[in-house]
Amino acid sequence: MEKDEVAQDAPPVPADALPAAITNVMPALPPTKDSTPDLINLMRKWRAHHRRKPQDHMLYHYTNAQGLYGMLSTGRVWATNVGFLNDPSEMRYAAQLIRRVVMEEADKLKPAMTAQKKNDYLSRLVSSISDPSTLKTWIDTLLETFESQGDVYMTCLCAKHDLLSQWRGYGAKGDGYAIGFDAKQIETGGKKADGLRLRRVIYDPRVQEQIVRDWVRTFFAMGQKIPMTLGPREQPHSETKSNFLTWAIDLWAQAKELKKELAEGDRKLKEARQQFTEFLPECLICFKDPAYAEEQEWRVIQFGHNVEIKFRPSGARVVPYVELELAPTQDEAAKRLPIKTITYGPTLEPDVAKKSLDMLLKSYKYPASDVQIKRSAVPFRAI
Repeated sequence: MEKDEVAQDAPPVPADALPAAITNVMPALPPTKDSTPDLINLMRKWRAHHRRKPQDHMLYHYTNAQGLYGMLSTGRVWATNVGFLNDPSEMRYAAQLIRRVVMEEADKLKPAMTAQKKNDYLSRLVSSISDPSTLKTWIDTLLETFESQGDVYMTCLCAKHDLLSQWRGYGAKGDGYAIGFDAKQIETGGKKADGLRLRRVIYDPRVQEQIVRDWVRTFFAMGQKIPMTLGPREQPHSETKSNFLTWAIDLWAQAKELKKELAEGDRKLKEARQQFTEFLPECLICFKDPAYAEEQEWRVIQFGHNVEIKFRPSGARVVPYVELELAPTQDEAAKRLPIKTITYGPTLEPDVAKKSLDMLLKSYKYPASDVQIKRSAVPFRAI
């Protein structure tokens, strides 16, 4: 994202805001054996959105000659810090959608809270985010923290190998290359790398809203299930009260049971809170305005702090990035990117482009039988 000014410190967020301000952006944690069925179901649904279809077995990265050379010569792909992407509106689009959905769900719970007044925890939970200024502060802090402090890096892929808009935007106006990667090998390599994810970009606003709504409803529902006081528990029988010792033991057993319920409920809610907090950055990365749906974009995302950060000049800026090793093998000598095709742009001279690619691939030990070289079929010589 463009950053012409130094970011200001984010305003403080109330301690009981939902959720607490993100201070460490990390990928969503996998479910544990103690995870609640609702959370497990949500995470399964999220992963299903990013499950590849048969036609997505190849994913393409559009770049110029310098980018192509860099990938082949190093066996690595550059992933840019998300705070330095070119389009500053991407994450704000997702943040506005999240803010609206959370507000709508909080408003729906207000009548039930007023009528029942039985769950102090839920009342505090909803009231803490139903105030527009509190919620806006939370979302703005989330966005600012994600942009300024989150060590999250990303490289973009496309499901189409010969798309005019991609040649114009990223393929050196037709003088570039679309590098085709084996998506399955990216996933395999990602499983061996800490914090690496392959994610599909979601463009449909209805799907985006439903994803956030499901998470918010689950979180609120878990808050409703937690008893905050002894409340109207079952009272010992009158004849039992005549025996004070028996009555006291019975009452102590009820208190012990309630304490256990509170501890278990609190544990589940904390897990939900943590998962929800860590899930939101993925929404910010994976939700995009439907106007860009033609791109059919996928993103290789590197989360976490245990990465070596490098820097490169880009115009008047210095941009942080990390190098991704996408090959599934651990053999240093055989670490080549899982490249299966290279399509050269429509404005390149065919014979020269093919010959140079053949020589370049051979010099970096990419077998000719493994990488297919194609010419763009876009019928433009100057785009």
